[in-house]
Amino acid sequence: MNPYCTLQLESQTHQTRVLTKTTAPRWDQTFTLFVSSEHATLEVIVWDSIGIGKPGFRGRCIVPLAEISKDTPSTGWHKLTSLRPEKEKDHGDISLTILFLKT
Repeated sequence: MNPYCTLQLESQTHQTRVLTKTTAPRWDQTFTLFVSSEHATLEVIVWDSIGIGKPGFRGRCIVPLAEISKDTPSTGWHKLTSLRPEKEKDHGDISLTILFLKT
């Protein structure tokens, strides 16, 4: 597996680097995203870069920023789910540390 993540918050999108040949990825990357609403949600999707063609979907999580404490780093495990509820299966979990600073 060659996993990477995309992160989307409102109109902003970021991508982690691709890690090659691992089923236990650790990205240790930091992204700065600007929030216009405390009610926004962060969507994280895990993909498998399988070479030529479309990447393989591995799971996603949606984190409502309203559930994150402000001005304090929040680390937690988030369940990865399917894009379609009718095809729900175990997609694993992802650990995220989120720091929500209100300016």
